[in-house]
Amino acid sequence: MLVRFFITIYFLIPKIDLFYLPGSLTGIRVQDIIVLLLVLTRGSLPKIVLKPILILGLCIFGNVISNLPVQFIMGSFRILEYSILGFYIFEYIIRREKTLKQFMLIIITFNLIISVLQFQKIIPNFDPGRGLLLSSQFSGFYGTPAELSYMFVCLIYILILTQRSKLLKFNAMFPIFNGVLLGGMVILILGPLLAVLKKLGKKIFVPFAFVVTTCLLVYISVIFGKIFNDFVDVVVAAQPTLSEIKLSPLSLDGYASLAQRLGKWANSIAYLIDHPMSALIGVGIYSQGGALDGGLLRLIFEFGILLSAYILYCIWKADIRFLLLFVCVNLMFDAYMSSVVAPLLFGIYFYHLTNRKLQCQ
Repeated sequence: MLVRFFITIYFLIPKIDLFYLPGSLTGIRVQDIIVLLLVLTRGSLPKIVLKPILILGLCIFGNVISNLPVQFIMGSFRILEYSILGFYIFEYIIRREKTLKQFMLIIITFNLIISVLQFQKIIPNFDPGRGLLLSSQFSGFYGTPAELSYMFVCLIYILILTQRSKLLKFNAMFPIFNGVLLGGMVILILGPLLAVLKKLGKKIFVPFAFVVTTCLLVYISVIFGKIFNDFVDVVVAAQPTLSEIKLSPLSLDGYASLAQRLGKWANSIAYLIDHPMSALIGVGIYSQGGALDGGLLRLIFEFGILLSAYILYCIWKADIRFLLLFVCVNLMFDAYMSSVVAPLLFGIYFYHLTNRKLQCQ
């Protein structure tokens, strides 16, 4: 009972630093204390949640290159923390039907109430990076509207997995009403993909997905050819350093948000091209600073191509459907480093991993 209470409270508290750690992106938060209390309440940690320690240990090479020891330690601490919380979410929420329904109802209801008040500009949004923001673009208890949307995308995926369809329609509409187009698009795209996967099976789905992806990339290159050419020009011309990696020289009329993303992506890619060893072994966790708005690129930047490939392989081995989810939520958002979305991703990973072991027995 106490464990479930702590897990629920974790998702109903804004991210506020209790005190700042010099040299790090974030400080110690209430959420950190909650995870510590969860560990103390349970009394022990299963070996499965310590699996990320190996991956974090391999990231030490990237940290040596970036020379950001405090950020690396804090980033590693965060990922391990999300792994621990993810296991508790799997053990005490996902695999228990009654508790899952209660958890969903509480999270949806309270976020809906807060979001309505934010939409009416009665209470502000709280963004750890920008402080209090009074805006009709609501984000519930979380830092950004995208974080709220992708959190609900993960909850919808959990509902699909556990075949709890009664709340699915209401839950699925919430991110769309939120005004975050990407959150709604993930739901609209991921649902049919999962249906196709179930119909075709894994062996046929992989080449099918390759063909669809290739056609989509060709279509995008034709429709947005000029933007793509500008993006390539920025990559070629950029000479970024870690301190200036987020500076964007890209300018697109009518596409301010896209231009900002593309500029950060172009500079990041340019840095990896200029530092091929960093591209292979990573630049170090949290070396990207704040949001890159592209989790897959950030994963490669911070962990390196080799380790990123291994991580994606582990996700694919757990369940190809989970790989689809992971790619979707990390295309335009840094989901794997989000204190709200990442624990749910870990919870889903442990769910698939456990089911796979049971099927092999």
